Amino acid sequence: MSYVGYGQSPYIQEPKVRFDAIGEAWTLVREKMGVWAVAALVVGGGGTLLNYGISFAAQAIFGGVNPNPTPGNPMSVFTPGYFLSLTISSITGMVINAFLASSLFGLALKQVRGQEIELADAFKFGSNIGNVIVTNLLVGLLTTVGFVLCYIPGIIVALAMTLAAPIAIDKGVGGPEAVSQSWQKMKGNLLMMFGIVIVLSLLVLVSMIPLGLGLLVTVPLYIMTIAIIYRDFFDNEMTMRGPTLDMPLPPSSAYGAGAPGTGGAGQYNAPGTTPGQTPPPPPAAPGQMAGLDM
Repeated sequence: MSYVGYGQSPYIQEPKVRFDAIGEAWTLVREKMGVWAVAALVVGGGGTLLNYGISFAAQAIFGGVNPNPTPGNPMSVFTPGYFLSLTISSITGMVINAFLASSLFGLALKQVRGQEIELADAFKFGSNIGNVIVTNLLVGLLTTVGFVLCYIPGIIVALAMTLAAPIAIDKGVGGPEAVSQSWQKMKGNLLMMFGIVIVLSLLVLVSMIPLGLGLLVTVPLYIMTIAIIYRDFFDNEMTMRGPTLDMPLPPSSAYGAGAPGTGGAGQYNAPGTTPGQTPPPPPAAPGQMAGLDM
């Protein structure tokens, strides 16, 4: 939010990742809890089952870990079939997750804009699905390389790429462009983003205890929080719903008024005069000379 004085240029404060985005997200999810719960169950649950099914099928076809590893050689537990099945399940998983992201983030971004949402919106993947798939594959590759090098670079890459999917979904860009824009916005907010991810992840873990039913609430909360953070950074045209300043503007006569008697806006005309006529001078006080005629 920015405050602009009269005659001043607008100053827009650089947005930051904020913890109260979680509270705002909860308010929006609660408004449409019925839609979000069913969307999380059908779309999220269906996608997760599909991911597991492909993974199990790949291991059944190409093989998994070696049940009889060579003593003293811990790497012998991994077979060529294991790495092949892992590669297949990872790639297909990222493609499936791109459809899930396009569905749920599209739903969240629509609600953040103040538009009405319905369950049918969760099955609209949009024309940008190709960009979302490419972005997910690139983010997955970068994150994997980061974790292979060391856990810390992997965590940094994952946090920096938080907005890549919403960018690809909403702005229609994908791959390196979405990754680059997410990095530019997140690089100064990694610590705060890490805190939000930890809080949301703990909520997701706790919600799994009662038969996983809590995921119908915490997964939409996670998605909506990221959508609000995206809005804070990329809503330059103010098309998305956000905090507003309810302060009425002063009437036009409060500024820009012309001088008395000049016919400008807000002009005051003395009694007995017409617009544009200079009012007569006030009468002289008793004992005061009205003028000197020399």
